[in-house]
This record gives sequence, C-alpha cells and structure tokens, in this order.
Amino acid sequence: MSKKTKPTKKATNKDLEKEAPEVETKPVAEDDSATDIMVTDDLATDADDQADAPDDAHDHDEPSDKLKQKNRPPVSADDDAAGAESGDSTDDDDGSYDVYDTGTDTDAEEADSDTGPDFAEPENIDAGDDADAEVAPAARPPRTAKTTAKPAAEEEDELPELSFGNLFRRLYQVTYSKTVGLVIILVLTVMVLIGVLVQQADAATWQDPAARDAFVTAMTDRYGTWARILNLFGFFHMFTSIGFYVVIGALAVSISGCTIHRIPQLWQRWRHPKTLVSSRFFSAARYQGAVVTKGGDAKALALAMDNLKAAHYRVIKADDNSFYADRFAWGGFGTVTAHLSFIIIIASFMITGLTSYEVVANLSVGGAAVQVRDTDLAIKATSFDATFDDATGKPTDYVSHVVLTQGDQVVKEQDVRVNQPLTFGRWMFNQNSYGNGIDVHVVDGKGNTIFTGAVSQDYQSTDGTLSIGTFKLPDLGLSIDVVSVASGQTRQDLAPGQVAFVVYSEDMLTQAMGSVIVDQGNSGKITDTSDLTFFFDRENQYTAIQMRTDPGGVWLWTGAVLLVLGMTVTFTCRHRRVWVRAEDGQMLFASADKEDSGFRQNFDHLVAQAETWFPVRRK
Repeated sequence: MSKKTKPTKKATNKDLEKEAPEVETKPVAEDDSATDIMVTDDLATDADDQADAPDDAHDHDEPSDKLKQKNRPPVSADDDAAGAESGDSTDDDDGSYDVYDTGTDTDAEEADSDTGPDFAEPENIDAGDDADAEVAPAARPPRTAKTTAKPAAEEEDELPELSFGNLFRRLYQVTYSKTVGLVIILVLTVMVLIGVLVQQADAATWQDPAARDAFVTAMTDRYGTWARILNLFGFFHMFTSIGFYVVIGALAVSISGCTIHRIPQLWQRWRHPKTLVSSRFFSAARYQGAVVTKGGDAKALALAMDNLKAAHYRVIKADDNSFYADRFAWGGFGTVTAHLSFIIIIASFMITGLTSYEVVANLSVGGAAVQVRDTDLAIKATSFDATFDDATGKPTDYVSHVVLTQGDQVVKEQDVRVNQPLTFGRWMFNQNSYGNGIDVHVVDGKGNTIFTGAVSQDYQSTDGTLSIGTFKLPDLGLSIDVVSVASGQTRQDLAPGQVAFVVYSEDMLTQAMGSVIVDQGNSGKITDTSDLTFFFDRENQYTAIQMRTDPGGVWLWTGAVLLVLGMTVTFTCRHRRVWVRAEDGQMLFASADKEDSGFRQNFDHLVAQAETWFPVRRK
C-alpha cells in the first residue's frame, strides 16, 4: 500500500502558457514514423523486462536497483504470471548450444534474470479513499522526432565501421552459435559414416607411395571407376585426411566458444543467485506448494531455514518474510567438464593422427637386434614359444622373450604376449604374429649396415612355386623382394638353399633395377643400385613385434576420465533451487526451473517433508 500524500495543485493551461518561455520553432520534415519507433522501443523494453523474470526479483546484494525502476507503470498479477511462464528459456536462447545438454540450465529463467524489483508507484499521487486501487501510469510527455536532412553524397559516404573489436565479437558469436554447431556435427557425422562404409587404408600404407598406389589399384576391383573419385576426395583415409582434421578442429573451437560463453553465467548463478521474488511469484511459478504453519511467520521461517540447512541446502535470507535455498549450485560446471573432455579427446585424436608412429618389425629369434626408429633403442628376441590346441591345431598362446637395449645397456626385458606389451618411455612393444622367414642384412658401399632383420615370406607367385617377402630401404627409395623356392617345389633357375634379391624403385615397381642370387651364408652385390651388398644369413623362425608410439594416448585417457566425471556430476548433482516465503500462517514454496520429472519429484518430496516440520495437515 502506497503512502498517502497531500494532493498538489494542478497547473492549468493558462498557468502553463504564462510560465512557458517563448521558443522559436523551425519547421522540420514530417516523419511520424520516427516518433512511433521511439515510443514502441520503450514499450518493448518494458515488456521484455516483465517477460524475463517475476517482479521484485533482484540480487540480494544490489538493493539500489529500486532506484532504477522509479516512475515506471505498475504491472498486474496476470502480467507477473505471464512473466514467470515466459522465463522458461535456457542459456541457449542467445544462440549458444550444448554438445552435452541435459536440460539443467535455467539461468535465463524468472528468478535468475537481471531485471530489477517491482515497478514502484509514482510519487506524490493521492490514492484516495481506496488505497488498494490500481494506480494509473503517469502521463508521458509528448515526444517529437527531430530529423535533419543530409545530402545524398554524405549518406553514401557513411558506411558502418567494422572495428577489430566488432569483428572479434562477431567471430566469437559464431563460435557459440547453435546453428553452426549443429552443421559441424552433421558434417562430421557424414564423414564418419563414409569412413565406416568405405574401405580404409592404414596409416603405414597411406604414407608409402608404392603401397598407396597398390591399395588404390586393389580398390578398383571393388569400387570400379569410383575408386579414383574416392581417392581424389580422400575417402580411403578419411580419419587422417586434412578435411577431417579441419572439421574436428572446428568442432573443438565451437565447443570451446560455447563453454567460455557459459562459464560467467554459471558463476553468477553459483556465487550471486537471485534471492528475492515477489509474493505473486509463488502463484505464478511452475512448481508451487504450501504448508500451514503454527507459532507465527517469523518462527516458522526460522524453522524452515534450519531444516533446509540440515538437508545440506545453501540458505540465503532474502528479507524478513522469505529466503532462497539451493543445492548443488556448482552442478552446472559438470557440463563444462564434459565439454572440456570433448575438447581434450578431439585434441588427442589430432595429436595421434599427426605424430603417432606404428610399424611391425620381424625379429629373427636369436638373431640381431632391430633399431627403433629415430632413437638409440634396439630390440631383439632371444626366444619364442607357441602353444597349440591338440584338436584344432590352432595356436592358443604364443610368447616372445624380448630384450630392449639403449646403447650398450639393457634397459628392459620381459615376455611379450598379445595383451602383455613391453612399455618403455613413449614406446610400446606388443606381440603381433610369428612365422618362418629369411634372415638378411644389407651393407652399403661405405661398409655401413643399413638393414638387418628377418623377412617374412607372406606371398607366393601365381604358379605357387615361389615364396616372396619384401623389405624396404626408405632412405634410398628402394623396395627389395626376397624370393625362395616354395616348400615342396622345384625350379630350374633357383635351387633350395638359395634366395634371389630383386631390387625395385618405389617409383616404378613394375620393372626391376637389378637382381642377384645368393647362397645361404654368402652375399651378393648389385653395383647399379648404390653399390649395395646383400647377405643371406639363414632361414629362421621370426616373431613379429609391433612397435608403437602415441603421444596422444595419455590425453585420450585424461579426456575419458573427465567425461565420466562430468557426466556423473551432471546427472547426479543437478542444481535444485527453491524460494520460500512465510505469510498469513502459511509456508509457500516455489521454483521456476524447467519442467522435469526428476526435479518435480524432488520438489514434491521437499514440500511433503515440510509437513513434518509443522504437524498440521497440508493445505
């Protein structure tokens, strides 16, 4: 109820004419649209303020906001109810989005809006005999649009300035745009689908030009003329293509923009919540409850505050008749953690694709050590054992005992199985396969050994009489076939106990550069291939060890842990808010959160529990 004041003498038209100074007026262009725009904008601003939040909602530490609302027209209870219902939009109304949206974000709702308190009645107005009558809004003085005609040339020269700050702001808005985010996710989905449906080449094959050409040629038999088109667009190595990296990089930027945009809002909701709402809010909010009390409103309010504190609610007193309570105010940061995990996982994927290295080395059992790429590490196999099933003859287990050296020092040795790798630093050594092979080594013209290893003979000639294995000298751009007579076969040009070294250029695998036949324990030289000498050491069993380094692996595990943590917080620690008011022997409960079955159940349980605080029936 407003305070009554004495009526003031109203000024007559004659008085105004006497007091008004003479002002020389100049004709202006008739343009009523400008006046309409000014008035409409002001009314639209007032309407937005009412729709954003219930009246009287303001921060508990900003009481001075009332000064900002003076002389505004009052609103009715119907307007207040409409405002509460219209405030159900989430943070995403500004265009931002959640990659992992669980519907817990309500900071744009009624109680969390930035609008000030209820509109104050205009001062010095006599309410008359009926003090509760609604007061008409104060008359607004007429407004006149002032327009100034400008030369056409001057208007053409006036272009909107796009400063660096404006450009940055616009680009930043794009990063948290819901539309942009959905488009990126759709494009990524299509690319992943293509990568699943189209045969993919492994990284080692695609990095080797000869192997890549052979792969594309083989895919021609499967896809026909489409193979060239698929290769042109990078569909055979989709997950390591530049386009795929660009898309997932854009997704990481979009998630980052969304997360950065949300953090200030979540912080505001946690550290500076809106605590005071109008009495009309308790009849307009989506969640409502009431309990009849005894012993006076002040005592009932104190009792309710104590019980909610005991239930681990944060309680903030708003005024003498109401308070605000919530749980898990920090719960919204669970989505931030989930978003961060996605960014880390995407980054780990890119690091793996760009920096990881994997190769399978055939180690001759009991033979020489094989150098680990770009390190001073070397690995050798001292023994190998396989166990077979008596009924099927299939191997049930195979294990290699390997020794890892760094320089002349043994740094680690152990038995290696398929799921029991040897790890050292950033390298991992895992059992891959085994078989029979040819132990060879190659010496260049300066006497340097440039290759040592067991060559597995995995292929056969078309007539089945020859077994063929291949190894490469990438620094020289050469590919060498090691050819021997297949078991149980005979050849006129190659005897058992002999192998043929056939040298090809990686740029032309259809024509041999030279060849030499070597007996076991001897060597042969091909002078027209960089003066190389090839040694056939022996036929021997080999064990294939996979050597892999993946700098992105640790970040992948970090992202996975954060993802589980963020999901757990988001699902189990939802922000629960409630406003409580004691008046006229009742305890009123209300909340403006979005419709959610879980939250409604929690709210109803809270109201039902309040009945036990005041041993009377629920109204």
